Amino acid sequence: MNENLIIELERDGIVTATFRKLDPEKKKTLYVTALTAFSEDVFDRVSFDYIAETAGVSKGSLFQYFGNKENLLRFTCEIFIDNYRQFWDSQRTRAEGIHTRERIRDFSQTLLDFRAERKVEYAFYVKMLYENSRELTDDFLQKINRILLEHLNRVISRGARTAEIRQDIPAERIAFVITALIEASHRYSNTINQKLRNREKLMDIIEDIEGMLFDGIKG
Repeated sequence: MNENLIIELERDGIVTATFRKLDPEKKKTLYVTALTAFSEDVFDRVSFDYIAETAGVSKGSLFQYFGNKENLLRFTCEIFIDNYRQFWDSQRTRAEGIHTRERIRDFSQTLLDFRAERKVEYAFYVKMLYENSRELTDDFLQKINRILLEHLNRVISRGARTAEIRQDIPAERIAFVITALIEASHRYSNTINQKLRNREKLMDIIEDIEGMLFDGIKG
């Protein structure tokens, strides 16, 4: 867990000094417990008692660490975002040396893999998107989208420098279109055609869309 972030959260009044002084494993346990609880139910029905019992602390201690349930959710959001940023940072060098189109495909595959393999994190993301705190949702989504766009911007900018992608379209605009297409494809697979929940089939659809898009942006 990012201790520098914990210091920032303490400064913002989201966690207390008592929480900051806990050992890393206890902090991680509290985070994972809260993440799971907020991924399984809406904010109003998540119980402080349940989180305290599951994490192996008293309810009083939980109040000492966060003050209230809203701060616990804010803490969970900020740690999730930081972990998500670290995850995408770790992907930077994985696709070095391959062509831009393959790097875009790798981005799409990595995004789908994250959702398929990290089910608790993805369930939390969905809860934040549709059912949890309205006050936090906009800030949460802006930070998540910024991480994705920054990662993809680097891929697109590199493609422009190597003349694989047109230079007359801003990298930010291309990245926005690609991420929007991936999101739309994922929503389509979940709501329109249940048979497309198969990840390989969904990836085929995304690759077809990216192929059509790439014909318009390639250098």
